[in-house]
Amino acid sequence: NWYNGELSQWLRVAEVVGLCVVGIIAYLIGLILTGFRPRDLKH
Repeated sequence: NWYNGELSQWLRVAEVVGLCVVGIIAYLIGLILTGFRPRDLKH
């Protein structure tokens, strides 16, 4: 029974991490599509 609790806990963590990663990737894609380039940060 402890295994099921541990597994669901890890699945919840993986879900949160996955959502964060997807959000970051979507954000970066949005920046790229709007013409942002990393070198623009260096003035």
